[in-house]
Amino acid sequence: MERLAHSLKGVAGNLGINQIFVLAGNLEKAIDESPEQAAGVTQELTSAMDRQIRAIRAAFLVAEDDQKPLNTRLAGHGEVVAAMAQLRELLETSDAAAPRAFMTLAELLEGSVARERLTALGAAVNDFDFDSALFQLNQVADQLRTDEG
Repeated sequence: MERLAHSLKGVAGNLGINQIFVLAGNLEKAIDESPEQAAGVTQELTSAMDRQIRAIRAAFLVAEDDQKPLNTRLAGHGEVVAAMAQLRELLETSDAAAPRAFMTLAELLEGSVARERLTALGAAVNDFDFDSALFQLNQVADQLRTDEG
């Protein structure tokens, strides 16, 4: 188990997934020093990995295949506004549900917003960098307003 925790720590470090890196290191240490504490650390690591997996899935949602036609789903203006408002509220309150709200918004905006903007927003949301995500969300909103006008 200690070897697995060590391997996970190394992979997370190589990928720059700092939270997993730290938690895997904590688990490695707990296994070595106090096996009784390993269960609690394992649960914390499992939760963090679940969040990271969701973040990776959201990133793949945004990173579309270049062959895919644009505007495959044209969302209604009200639906987009509501999804943006929900994401904004979650970001402003630092709510961990923001990645799920981002996935919904990204699906609605598919083909309507520059890929780079959605990728930047998704990265900030999935890193739980809520201030940066709010900035990126404003950039997306500005692009939508410009495109409409």
